[in-house]
Amino acid sequence: IFFRMHISGLPMFLLFVVLLLSGCGCRATHVTFDGEFVKGKPPSRSTCALWRSFNDALSPIMGSVTISDGSNEYARCDDVVKVDQIAKALQEEEARQDQETGGRGRQLGKTVSIECESHTWTVGKCWAGSVELLVRPTGQPTKTCQCYKKNALVVRPCIGNRNWGGLLGQSCSSRSQRMKVTFEPADDNMGW
Repeated sequence: IFFRMHISGLPMFLLFVVLLLSGCGCRATHVTFDGEFVKGKPPSRSTCALWRSFNDALSPIMGSVTISDGSNEYARCDDVVKVDQIAKALQEEEARQDQETGGRGRQLGKTVSIECESHTWTVGKCWAGSVELLVRPTGQPTKTCQCYKKNALVVRPCIGNRNWGGLLGQSCSSRSQRMKVTFEPADDNMGW
């Protein structure tokens, strides 16, 4: 029995990646950004460099993404397709930062919002050279580069001032805290 199947776009790419990895024995590893932030102080250059390296290291075969303080998990997305969209948005926005010619101020780039498991994950730009990850309960405003007072998880380590984000409390002039974003690889049990 012979049949023909036409697959294109993202499903074809994911199938290619699965076949490629199953044939070579390669495994994706987790990719984590883990930063310590101090109230009233801008993030260090090394923290910004870690964020940029994190965004550049993301691959299209991630299975989940979480945002936490290292002890408490605040949001999670386990939908492989949506996690891929979040990773791709972070990578593409970071690539746009690398192409900037300079300048200062609140320059906004492309904003991408993805709903996953009762949260909306938004990737955008806040100030020149700063990629922001914003996570809010679905149905709440998701405009980037804002000072939310509550119900927001905001990570913007390259902003260059004291408004680097925060977890659940204020997203500007926040209390000192640790912010951690982790992408885990898709495992053999995840549905494609």
